[in-house]
Amino acid sequence: MRTNFRSLRLLSAALLMTLGAASCTDSTGPTEDDIRNVIAALATSGGTSASFHAGAPPAGGSGPSVNVTGSSSMITGGSSMRNLASSQSFSRIIVAIEGLDGYWEVTLPSSVTSQDIILTLGQDITDGSFTVQYAGGTSGGVGSFDSESVNVVSVGTGDVQVSVSWNSNADVDLHVVEPNGEEIYYGNASSASGGSLDLDSNASCSGDNVRNENVTWPTASPPRGTYTVRVDYWSACSVSSTSYVVTVRVAGSAPTTFQGTFTGSGNGGGEGDGTLVTTFTY
Repeated sequence: MRTNFRSLRLLSAALLMTLGAASCTDSTGPTEDDIRNVIAALATSGGTSASFHAGAPPAGGSGPSVNVTGSSSMITGGSSMRNLASSQSFSRIIVAIEGLDGYWEVTLPSSVTSQDIILTLGQDITDGSFTVQYAGGTSGGVGSFDSESVNVVSVGTGDVQVSVSWNSNADVDLHVVEPNGEEIYYGNASSASGGSLDLDSNASCSGDNVRNENVTWPTASPPRGTYTVRVDYWSACSVSSTSYVVTVRVAGSAPTTFQGTFTGSGNGGGEGDGTLVTTFTY
């Protein structure tokens, strides 16, 4: 009998440890209806990262109201910039998605009336659109929410994915140079290794309003080694300036983003052209 009771105690302890471990996992990882499955990361353009909070976002009240602007098309795994502006100063930003649990919150280092933020989407989004809610706030409360419907363009993802988004009707081109020196861009959309420019947007100022380009290896393993990423301002398409965000995703690492702004008329660049954004190793 003592052996049986001892076995029962050991079994109960094991069950408690298993349940405790499952509880910890559930509290830290995204659930099925979690905002982090759609917006995987959020930060300001200055690099202040958002914190995730479970549950419903704070109710909008008498705090500062913000207006949101930016391109409403985003690609799976990519990033895009939004500007939040208000006639009143705000020091907090709340971002939620209608119908999903949890929200992102940014605490700014100082109060502002305008702030750029960068949204980074997950790679496995299944919905073609979703509604994002933005609010500004202070320590005293949160203002009313401004809503935006985001259209999701499905593109290739994979172990290496490089993308660019921009905020104007300009023609911006993404160039990715593989470790062997072959360059993937609009003039060489498929490489010998299986790399592909599977989204080429606003070519020759066509005005498609997608404003994203994407390079990945959809049917092959990316080659090992060091990659070079450049972005070229092919044409301004009559706009005065264009801001862009490049997203680099490498399996096993958090996505990284890089920002810049183009001015001038553009250069109609081809192979070897463009502004160096970053290098990375896979």
